[in-house]
Amino acid sequence: MRKIEGYFLVIIAGAFYGTIPIFANILKDRQVSTLEQVVIRLGLAVLLFLIYYGIFRKKSLRIKPRDYLHFAWFGLVGIALFFSAYMSAAVLTSVTITVLLLYTQPIYTMLISRFVLKKKIPPSGWISVLLSLAGIAIIFRIWALEFDTFSIGHIFGLAAGLIYSIYIVFMGRFSPRYGSPVCTFWSFGFGFLWMIPIWFIMNKVFPIESVSALNLNLNGLTWFILVGFMLSSLAAYLLFNQGLKTVPPHRAGILILSEPLAAILLGIIILGQKLVLTDILGGILILTAFFIIKRKSA
Repeated sequence: MRKIEGYFLVIIAGAFYGTIPIFANILKDRQVSTLEQVVIRLGLAVLLFLIYYGIFRKKSLRIKPRDYLHFAWFGLVGIALFFSAYMSAAVLTSVTITVLLLYTQPIYTMLISRFVLKKKIPPSGWISVLLSLAGIAIIFRIWALEFDTFSIGHIFGLAAGLIYSIYIVFMGRFSPRYGSPVCTFWSFGFGFLWMIPIWFIMNKVFPIESVSALNLNLNGLTWFILVGFMLSSLAAYLLFNQGLKTVPPHRAGILILSEPLAAILLGIIILGQKLVLTDILGGILILTAFFIIKRKSA
């Protein structure tokens, strides 16, 4: 029964993850840049943790000094850089393309493992690489020599998958054994601190209003949406980590496919975005490659 509950939690977590690009677009329309969204969302989450644990569960957020480096690294790569790239892609291109490009992450992970860590890749792995590359080519419509459909949003989307794969390859084995709330608090906390220099750098390198602008004039409804965004993100992290207690990681990797499905459906229903044939065909190839890799890791 607990295992069935774990499967359900991972699927629901994926659906909550799928709301991230939706919230990003809604807040963009309210003149809140993606980097400002990341900073406020992380800040609210950390504040909520401090209030709750400071009142009801004192000292339960403590970690060993040797683990600060791990959480500092995860806060930089897995939180600050990843969400900056992922959410920027969501507002600069469509939700569908953003979530599909994110799911090229296992391909990056496999290639880094092969060429950096010198690990062997089975034939099925190379097939997955080819399928994923073909899917990306179709989404980008590379037969149009002008590349008029290619944008900085696509670069951010590809970067999100690459950034997350770097974390998985080099830091996954160092994961300390703490509960989900503790890991979430310290990851979000360090991510919040890293966002200050990242915001400054991005504002200089990518002075795009929807990405790095600062808007201090936020009304009540905008703050309400930001709080909802924060709670949705927290739910995704906590439910996924809770589900992993009874669901093997390779199976969780397949169940988390509820994320792109939820994001695409919500993009159509809430944002009025449309699916085009190239996105569908490219998405099928990318998700097939993702499925093959996860099945072979079983």
